[in-house]
Amino acid sequence: MRVSQFFERHPEFENEVRVLPKDMARKRLQEIYGVGPATAWYLLFESLKHLDAFDHVSPWEQKILSRLMFKKELVSSEHILDEAQKRWGEWKMLAVHYLFEDLFWRRKREHIDWLEDLIRL
Repeated sequence: MRVSQFFERHPEFENEVRVLPKDMARKRLQEIYGVGPATAWYLLFESLKHLDAFDHVSPWEQKILSRLMFKKELVSSEHILDEAQKRWGEWKMLAVHYLFEDLFWRRKREHIDWLEDLIRL
């Protein structure tokens, strides 16, 4: 209800947020009820096409990216973000997206013990 009411009160919101710089768009997206840092990050990338919108690492993603990027069980979120910036710069979110896509395609063909333990599907 709250999300619907927000868009009813702000009918031009989507058009307005599409032309904003990434940081301003993030702040505006978080005005929507239930949208926090992780959801804003996904929206910035998936909907608004900010290919560098990798500024937040949720705990489950931290565990997976620690394994994929560093072959370690757990690396700090800050270290992951810094390394992504160094490796991929303005393409960092797109690159992380590809890491996850590749991992889950691999999972369809082979059993990955550490991943199964993390995702518990």
